[in-house]
Amino acid sequence: MAKRGTFSINTKKKLRANSNVIKQFDQQLKVLEELKQFIPTPTDEERAQLEENIRKEGVRDPLVIWKRDDDQVLIDGHNRYSIIQKLKSEGVDQDFKLKILPFENIEEVKDWMILNQLGRRNLTPEQSSELRGLYYEREKKKPGGTGANQYTELRGQNDPEAKKTAEKLAEKLNVSAKTIKRDEQFAKGLRKIAESNPQMKQDILQRKVKVNKTDVQKLSKVEGALKIDKVDDIKSVVEKKPTEDLSVEVKEEFLVRKGMVQQLRDSLIPLYNQEEISSSQIEKFKKTARTLLAYLD
Repeated sequence: MAKRGTFSINTKKKLRANSNVIKQFDQQLKVLEELKQFIPTPTDEERAQLEENIRKEGVRDPLVIWKRDDDQVLIDGHNRYSIIQKLKSEGVDQDFKLKILPFENIEEVKDWMILNQLGRRNLTPEQSSELRGLYYEREKKKPGGTGANQYTELRGQNDPEAKKTAEKLAEKLNVSAKTIKRDEQFAKGLRKIAESNPQMKQDILQRKVKVNKTDVQKLSKVEGALKIDKVDDIKSVVEKKPTEDLSVEVKEEFLVRKGMVQQLRDSLIPLYNQEEISSSQIEKFKKTARTLLAYLD
């Protein structure tokens, strides 16, 4: 286990004496893609202000890393580090400190990162909601959570174990258990949006666009891949009503599903009304059902 500690990388005063050490360290500092989801993206204005502050005052707070084997994994200070790298490419070296935190595995790192971000005061309500939702998802999968398996979704919000987990987190994060559960739906809905439109997800989190949060939560229950081009697509998908200004992809998605359901209904009505059912009718029903199921998968 790595020891907790803080030390300084002074690229101006110690560059000659420690150039090999610094170069080796810089090569080992890793930014993992799977951890980026726990770092809220700053607005352009916030990033510009941070860069200006670093240029004038340097990097005041240490970057936090986790030692994993021979790697130094960055777990806090991603935006500062990217600015440090940008300035370095311009020939401007910045002094900065590093703080090492000990963790047994990357799952512990993820939990710490979420709680660390939730402790910040500059988050939007949407960013806080997503982080709480991600944390709840993670807690449910742990032993003593909901015992996540193929039956978890069937038990739903009335499951006593899910309630216990939500109540524990609610107390820990100073919100209600219902809020925690809605946060999970919000986080899942944002993921659905990000599958086709990652920029819209960021715009929602940064409050650059106005959306009905309930509509985003409802997206978490929509099956299959979605194509979300604009805000109106979100409401249209959850309401299952195509409108004139829908994107072509969403309109096609709706019409295809509606047509298949109608075909299935048309196949069922004769079977219901007749006392005797022919083998050809059964085969027609099976074919329609298989087509619908294959599309939904």
